[in-house]
Amino acid sequence: DVHRWRRTVGALLREGIQSVEVVARGRPVASSHSVDLRFAVAPDAAGGPYFHDASVFTQGNRWQNLALQKLVLAGLALDGTETIAELHAGSGNFTIPVAQRARKVVALESHPRAVEYASRNLKQANLQNKVVARVVDCDRIGGVKSAVGGTVDALLLDPPRTGAPALLQIVQVLEPRRIVYVSCNTATLARDLAHVVSAGWKLKHAQPVDLFPRTWHVEAVAVLERA
Repeated sequence: DVHRWRRTVGALLREGIQSVEVVARGRPVASSHSVDLRFAVAPDAAGGPYFHDASVFTQGNRWQNLALQKLVLAGLALDGTETIAELHAGSGNFTIPVAQRARKVVALESHPRAVEYASRNLKQANLQNKVVARVVDCDRIGGVKSAVGGTVDALLLDPPRTGAPALLQIVQVLEPRRIVYVSCNTATLARDLAHVVSAGWKLKHAQPVDLFPRTWHVEAVAVLERA
């Protein structure tokens, strides 16, 4: 009912959501049994606001997400000349601030809806000419190689809890000088980094970030360079 949606919208606005549009079958409505909430997230390191919906992954703690974005940018150490490959790019959480500072970003994501929002957000940020956003299975080496189309200066990835089992093979194909790995599962992060370090990479540092206070969940940003 209308009162329920008013309470929901009020809660979202208190959390920093700047606007909420309730849509059913393509039309704005006050209430519906089949609804699609489209969120406009408050400005962060990328500026904004930028859009996604409930079907697209986004970080739930926007303040600590800002910390994640700053750590990613510091880890990449961009000077404006780099080409970056980004795996599991989502709707542009890291893509946009990175593209604002790099020469080019190839952003790959397996979720078509997320890529739609990424394209919308990139256009809003006037970055559509600096970013190639494509729907690609980021664990399929051939698909990643074809989408990126060559070597890159750095590799950025933010995989799901299952990690990036094909990371070493992808690194061997793309030949980056630096890797920035954002993880929500320290077990799969340790597994993937062990493979890369055994192949001659050096772990420069890894920084945990607590996005979920009073839980055992922790995010981490790891930076690796060629030894």
